[in-house]
Amino acid sequence: MKVFLSFFLIFIVLLIIPEFSYASVESSMLALQQKLLGTILPLLSVLALLFSGLAYLTGSPNARSYLGAAITGAVLSFGAESIVTLIRSIVH
Repeated sequence: MKVFLSFFLIFIVLLIIPEFSYASVESSMLALQQKLLGTILPLLSVLALLFSGLAYLTGSPNARSYLGAAITGAVLSFGAESIVTLIRSIVH
């Protein structure tokens, strides 16, 4: 129990004091945003388009709805960075 408590306290100190963790919260959130918008969302949208296209080719009865959702998701995920920039410019 003491070991868990000591690790928990060290973790809290590292989160509270950015100098110890060598990063601020803002830079960490920007890095997370860049990873999500630049890598993960486009990859997921391409996989969804692949899945829906294969479902359409195999004659699945729900293939048209899959394809519509995949195209909508691809438009949103590839345009997510522009949407975030637009919202930031409106807020500031």
